[in-house]
Amino acid sequence: MLVLAIAMAAPAAAINMWPSHDASKRFFADDFAQNVLRSLPPNAIYFTVGDNDTFPVLYMQAVEGVRRDVQVVNVNLTYSDVYLEGLLRLDPAFPLTPGLPYARWPSDSTRTDSTFELHVSGEPGALGLASDETIPEVLTVHAKPRYTKTMYLGDFAIIDIVTTNMWRRPLTFAMTATESRDWLEPFTRLDGLYWRVVPSNHPRVRLDTLVASLFRNEFRGFNDGSVALDDVTRSIGDSYYGAFDVLLAATRANEGDARCKELERRIEALAPRARLEGVAVGATARKPLCTDR
Repeated sequence: MLVLAIAMAAPAAAINMWPSHDASKRFFADDFAQNVLRSLPPNAIYFTVGDNDTFPVLYMQAVEGVRRDVQVVNVNLTYSDVYLEGLLRLDPAFPLTPGLPYARWPSDSTRTDSTFELHVSGEPGALGLASDETIPEVLTVHAKPRYTKTMYLGDFAIIDIVTTNMWRRPLTFAMTATESRDWLEPFTRLDGLYWRVVPSNHPRVRLDTLVASLFRNEFRGFNDGSVALDDVTRSIGDSYYGAFDVLLAATRANEGDARCKELERRIEALAPRARLEGVAVGATARKPLCTDR
């Protein structure tokens, strides 16, 4: 009788749990990875920090063949010499000095910062600048440790990639890599779902480029109440809104409230804030930047 009761209860339990476990319309990780990869400039180096911003992108490259010209670098793994050696084995031309940190940087752990000059060369388009923008000959960069008071292998590795690259490949950072790009922040510009390093001090957002980049993305499921959202999915939405909020703030400052509200309505239709806020671990609830409620 007990076995029969369990057998009869199992289908009912499955039916009750089906709405929260139905993955037939869950494209969040797929869309996120493709949205990011397809927006990056050709041959970009893309710095990530964790599992959720790294593995979907790597899967899309390895299995689906999307944008294999992009090199993904997880900054948290650059503290491992094995990982750094693997980057060079994968691509011997990758801009990294073999044998770090001994080849270029002191190996002691007493350094609390590193100031260096980053020489600039190349055409404006290749550098991510408009044809009428002034290109400086050199940038003075003040690097700092990412997570500790002193600099270690991972910090030296990022500095080495930036200096060795010499603007040959676009350097880009994931929306989630806030701390990792901290010392490069004065030279970064939001160009989509990523920050790009450009040879300009506090570069202004390119509104037309940013609007085109963000609104050609896929956001399947975010505006569909029948599709369950978990914390990881909400954190993906939080990354989207990190980019949207930069867009809205720049739009309001440069084109006024009316245009800002127009874009905010489009964003709400794609990914309603009410569906995303207040659940994701570490997510910060945001107030609308343009529309009073």
